[in-house]
Amino acid sequence: MNEIGVSLLLILSFVFVKTKAQNFDVSLLQSIYKNETPFKDKFFKADAQSVTVFNIAASVSIFAVGLIKHDKQLQKNAVYIAGAYIASSIVTQGLKQIVKRERPFEQYPLLFSDRYDGWI
Repeated sequence: MNEIGVSLLLILSFVFVKTKAQNFDVSLLQSIYKNETPFKDKFFKADAQSVTVFNIAASVSIFAVGLIKHDKQLQKNAVYIAGAYIASSIVTQGLKQIVKRERPFEQYPLLFSDRYDGWI
Protein backbone atom coordinates (compact mmCIF):
# COMPACT_ATOMS: atom_id res chain seq x y z
CA MET A 1 0.00 0.00 0.00
CA ASN A 2 2.77 2.42 0.91
CA GLU A 3 4.65 1.70 -2.35
CA ILE A 4 1.55 2.52 -4.38
CA GLY A 5 1.15 5.84 -2.59
CA VAL A 6 4.80 6.76 -3.19
CA SER A 7 4.53 5.76 -6.86
CA LEU A 8 1.36 7.81 -7.31
CA LEU A 9 3.00 10.79 -5.62
CA LEU A 10 6.02 10.55 -7.94
CA ILE A 11 3.86 10.33 -11.05
CA LEU A 12 1.73 13.30 -10.02
CA SER A 13 4.81 15.36 -9.16
CA PHE A 14 6.29 14.72 -12.63
CA VAL A 15 3.02 15.76 -14.28
CA PHE A 16 2.90 18.92 -12.14
CA VAL A 17 6.53 19.82 -12.88
CA LYS A 18 6.05 19.31 -16.62
CA THR A 19 2.92 21.48 -16.60
CA LYS A 20 4.66 24.25 -14.65
CA ALA A 21 7.70 24.10 -16.93
CA GLN A 22 5.55 24.39 -20.05
CA ASN A 23 3.58 27.27 -18.58
CA PHE A 24 6.84 29.03 -17.68
CA ASP A 25 8.09 28.46 -21.22
CA VAL A 26 5.00 30.01 -22.80
CA SER A 27 4.88 32.89 -20.29
CA LEU A 28 8.53 33.70 -20.93
CA LEU A 29 8.05 33.75 -24.70
CA GLN A 30 4.96 35.92 -24.44
CA SER A 31 6.80 38.41 -22.24
CA ILE A 32 9.67 38.55 -24.72
CA TYR A 33 7.46 39.02 -27.76
CA LYS A 34 5.20 41.68 -26.30
CA ASN A 35 8.02 44.23 -26.76
CA GLU A 36 9.10 43.17 -30.22
CA THR A 37 10.09 45.56 -32.98
CA PRO A 38 11.09 44.91 -36.60
CA PHE A 39 14.67 45.90 -35.72
CA LYS A 40 14.85 43.40 -32.85
CA ASP A 41 13.39 40.67 -35.06
CA LYS A 42 16.01 41.24 -37.76
CA PHE A 43 18.85 41.56 -35.25
CA PHE A 44 18.03 38.34 -33.40
CA LYS A 45 17.45 36.48 -36.66
CA ALA A 46 20.93 37.52 -37.87
CA ASP A 47 22.41 36.70 -34.48
CA ALA A 48 20.92 33.19 -34.46
CA GLN A 49 22.07 32.50 -38.01
CA SER A 50 25.64 33.70 -37.39
CA VAL A 51 26.51 31.33 -34.56
CA THR A 52 27.89 28.55 -36.75
CA VAL A 53 29.83 30.94 -38.99
CA PHE A 54 31.33 32.73 -36.00
CA ASN A 55 32.38 29.52 -34.25
CA ILE A 56 34.05 28.10 -37.34
CA ALA A 57 35.74 31.42 -38.17
CA ALA A 58 37.00 31.86 -34.61
CA SER A 59 38.52 28.37 -34.48
CA VAL A 60 40.13 28.68 -37.92
CA SER A 61 41.47 32.17 -37.15
CA ILE A 62 43.00 31.15 -33.83
CA PHE A 63 44.54 28.08 -35.41
CA ALA A 64 45.96 30.17 -38.29
CA VAL A 65 47.52 32.65 -35.85
CA GLY A 66 49.01 29.70 -33.97
CA LEU A 67 50.52 28.39 -37.21
CA ILE A 68 51.93 31.78 -38.17
CA LYS A 69 53.46 32.37 -34.72
CA HIS A 70 54.53 28.72 -34.33
CA ASP A 71 52.57 28.63 -31.08
CA LYS A 72 51.55 25.05 -30.33
CA GLN A 73 49.41 26.09 -27.33
CA LEU A 74 47.36 28.47 -29.46
CA GLN A 75 46.83 25.73 -32.03
CA LYS A 76 45.77 23.35 -29.29
CA ASN A 77 43.34 25.95 -27.92
CA ALA A 78 41.80 26.34 -31.39
CA VAL A 79 41.28 22.58 -31.60
CA TYR A 80 39.66 22.58 -28.14
CA ILE A 81 37.33 25.42 -29.17
CA ALA A 82 36.32 23.59 -32.36
CA GLY A 83 35.90 20.32 -30.46
CA ALA A 84 33.71 21.96 -27.83
CA TYR A 85 31.50 23.48 -30.51
CA ILE A 86 31.18 20.17 -32.36
CA ALA A 87 30.44 18.26 -29.13
CA SER A 88 27.82 20.76 -28.00
CA SER A 89 26.18 20.68 -31.44
CA ILE A 90 26.02 16.87 -31.38
CA VAL A 91 24.57 16.83 -27.86
CA THR A 92 22.03 19.55 -28.69
CA GLN A 93 20.83 17.94 -31.91
CA GLY A 94 20.80 14.50 -30.27
CA LEU A 95 18.63 15.74 -27.42
CA LYS A 96 16.27 17.40 -29.88
CA GLN A 97 15.86 14.07 -31.70
CA ILE A 98 15.38 12.13 -28.45
CA VAL A 99 12.92 14.51 -26.79
CA LYS A 100 11.00 15.50 -29.96
CA ARG A 101 9.25 18.32 -28.15
CA GLU A 102 7.14 20.64 -30.25
CA ARG A 103 8.16 24.26 -30.37
CA PRO A 104 5.78 26.54 -28.47
CA PHE A 105 4.95 28.26 -31.77
CA GLU A 106 3.76 24.93 -33.17
CA GLN A 107 2.08 23.67 -30.01
CA TYR A 108 0.23 26.94 -29.28
CA PRO A 109 -0.29 28.56 -32.70
CA LEU A 110 -3.05 30.87 -31.48
CA LEU A 111 -0.76 32.45 -28.88
CA PHE A 112 1.97 33.24 -31.38
CA SER A 113 0.14 33.39 -34.72
CA ASP A 114 0.99 37.02 -35.38
CA ARG A 115 4.66 36.45 -34.52
CA TYR A 116 5.77 33.20 -36.07
CA ASP A 117 7.14 33.54 -39.58
CA GLY A 118 8.88 30.18 -39.95
CA TRP A 119 12.49 31.24 -39.44
CA ILE A 120 12.82 30.35 -35.77
